Amino acid sequence: MSALGFDWDPLTATWGEGFAALKQFWERESHCRVPQTDEESDYELGHWVSNWRSRKDDLSPERRQALCIVLRRHGLRE
Repeated sequence: MSALGFDWDPLTATWGEGFAALKQFWERESHCRVPQTDEESDYELGHWVSNWRSRKDDLSPERRQALCIVLRRHGLRE
């Protein structure tokens, strides 16, 4: 099924899409205050950010670190 493009881990794929969209938003806007209605390349980034803001304590250590690295790189506080 992998040869057919079956996604074995859709949650990881969704995280990757959202994280990439967040970095794209930052490159354009120079901040990460994403409005809930924002879309980046047809990806509902605003909903993704809103969801993770409300579930920030559920982030895995790896995902938390990835977000912190982006924030630090751009001089933002964690």
